[in-house]
Amino acid sequence: MHLHKFGPEGDAMTICGVITTRDVLKHGATIVREFGTLAYLRCCVAILARRRTTFLNCVCELRQ
Repeated sequence: MHLHKFGPEGDAMTICGVITTRDVLKHGATIVREFGTLAYLRCCVAILARRRTTFLNCVCELRQ
């Protein structure tokens, strides 16, 4: 997830909910413990495929 201090309109903060390699690797144990191994593997596949996706999409296996 990326936080930007100022958006294009001068908003205080905007959030980009796309997962990052760093977040998945850093919080891998928590992802597996709370959401299961399959959710973690979906995150890893998304990273390897260089697919921009959200964590919710990986957990719920939503299709675009």
